[in-house]
Amino acid sequence: ELLGQIDNTKSPNKKQEDIGSIIIECATMLNFKVKEKQLSIITNLPPEPIYIRVNREKINRVINNLIGNAIKFSHAKQVIEITLEDDDADALIKIKDNGIGIPDNLKHEVFDIFTDSKRCGTLGEKPFGLGLYISRQIIEAHGGSITFESREGEETTFYIRLPKNAA
Repeated sequence: ELLGQIDNTKSPNKKQEDIGSIIIECATMLNFKVKEKQLSIITNLPPEPIYIRVNREKINRVINNLIGNAIKFSHAKQVIEITLEDDDADALIKIKDNGIGIPDNLKHEVFDIFTDSKRCGTLGEKPFGLGLYISRQIIEAHGGSITFESREGEETTFYIRLPKNAA
């Protein structure tokens, strides 16, 4: 079943979507977890919508996963910041937390399938180890890229770059 889910990321059914509305939908859907940990989410969206050709369900899954990870790895009363920028030919999404960060020795494998870089969340939340692998597959199937910067014990920022004029 897992391989079916991963293979399901290929040739997504794409439509023009307002990427900002997807971000708001995901942040709203995870609000109960945010409140559980006494966190805050700040969304920084441009005044004008950014429309890109995506499979809404798949992109929703990626953003949910990244916000979910930010929640999981943040300590109580921290802020998660989600920013959407119009970057010429691309839409750039940044999801930043002030959590536990990713140790240098694990950074090279966070996108690997069945990685050993799995860690429990700050309240003991269980890791699955597939979310970032599947997220990368989905973003690449959309002609985009996903990267991150992290400082252990301080913060992690994930960057999703999606082309605005993809076929």
